[in-house]
Amino acid sequence: MAKFQKGKSGNPAGRPAGTSKPDTLRQSLGTHVPAVIDAVVQKAKKGDMAAAKIILDRTVPTLKPREMRIAIELPEAGSLVERGDAVINAIASGTLLPGQGKDLLAALTAQARLIESTELLDRIAAIEAAQKAKK
Repeated sequence: MAKFQKGKSGNPAGRPAGTSKPDTLRQSLGTHVPAVIDAVVQKAKKGDMAAAKIILDRTVPTLKPREMRIAIELPEAGSLVERGDAVINAIASGTLLPGQGKDLLAALTAQARLIESTELLDRIAAIEAAQKAKK
C-alpha cells in the first residue's frame, strides 16, 4: 500500500500563514521602509549617483525610441533576398532606423520559414500520395 493517499495532505494543519522566512523578513522590515526610503532620497539629493539610480530605476520607466511610420518600397515580385536587400539599403541610406530594419528583416525571416514549411508539407503530401498510388 502507498505511503501517501492521493489528494490527501500528509500534514493537514500545515504551516500557519505568514510564518515563512520571506513573510517574517517583510514583517520585520516593514516598519523601517519609510526611513530607508527617506535615507536613499537624502543621499540622492546630495549627489550619490548610486542612490539616484536606485530611485530612478524603480520610479521612472525606461525611455524607448519613438517609432515613426516610414514607407519603403519593397519589390513585390522580388525574392525574399531582394526584399531583404531593399531593407538593408534603406537602413544604410538612413531611410529606416536600425530597429525598424531589424523588425522588417525578422518579418521576412518568418515569411521564409512559412514558405519553407508550406513547401515541405506539399512535398510530403505528394510523396504520400505517390506511395498510396503504388499500392
